[in-house]
Amino acid sequence: MLLFPLGAILIAVAFGWAVRTDRIPLSWVWLFLLGGLLGSTWEIGFTITDMAYAVYPGGEPRPEAEGFEFEGPAIALFLVLLIFCTWDAGIFMVGPIMARRILKRELFARFTWAELGIMLAWGQAQSFAVEMAAIAAGWWAYFPTRSNPELFPFLSGSITLWPQLVWVLAYLVFYAAGLRLAKPKAS
Repeated sequence: MLLFPLGAILIAVAFGWAVRTDRIPLSWVWLFLLGGLLGSTWEIGFTITDMAYAVYPGGEPRPEAEGFEFEGPAIALFLVLLIFCTWDAGIFMVGPIMARRILKRELFARFTWAELGIMLAWGQAQSFAVEMAAIAAGWWAYFPTRSNPELFPFLSGSITLWPQLVWVLAYLVFYAAGLRLAKPKAS
């Protein structure tokens, strides 16, 4: 599990380096922070609800799986959430970086379906990949319920609607914020 904190540090350092060396615009720092903030909504939400449960590799529920309960000091929970929110911020930033490389132009000048489409496609692709990896590796799965229906079975677990829908909604907010940040300020 050392991968998660080291990855978060690497993401933050790589992002800082990219801004410092003008590889990405300084205004994208706000998008990075927004990505972490958006990520916190589900990281905190899924941590304090019984939406997810622990699984064995392949998705079979562990006997004690009735939802996660974090045991330990509050500062440890804060650090865990900070690590995962940094990962979310990094995942968000891949969308505009991909869009800029594919479209070969600066982004957020005006609304375009191409920019938004690339970001939404990335958001859904990585979301499915993360959920499938979590089930396959034995980290977590989501309970299929009437309010969070199963989209399709995967191994012994389920890929459900809300974790996928969250990335669509979050990227819509993220893209709208990027458009707003890029607007020239009136003098």
